Amino acid sequence: MTFKVSIESSGHTFDCSPEQNVLAAGLAAGYMLPYNCRSGLCRTCKSRIVTGEIAYDEKILSHYLPAQERANGFALLKEGESKLAVQFRGRTKRRSSGK
Repeated sequence: MTFKVSIESSGHTFDCSPEQNVLAAGLAAGYMLPYNCRSGLCRTCKSRIVTGEIAYDEKILSHYLPAQERANGFALLKEGESKLAVQFRGRTKRRSSGK
C-alpha cells in the first residue's frame, strides 16, 4: 500500500511506500527536495507537515527535532516513514529530464 504525498507550495504529488521515507520517495519521483546529508542530521530536509503523519525512531528524533518543533508541525523528511497521506510545505521543483 502506498501513500500519497503532496507538496502544498507547488501542488506536486508523488507516492511513498510505508518502507520509504518521504525524501527518498520524492527524489525517486523526480523532485528536487531540500536535503544535504541524506541522514537527517543537518536538518535541511525539515518541513512543516500540514496533514498526515510521519513515524520516527524516537532516539534519532528527540536529538535532531526537538519536541517543540514537532509540536509546531515540523518533521524531517529523511527520517521517518509516512503512515498516512502527507501534505507538507516546502521548497521543490521538478527535475529536468534533460530533453
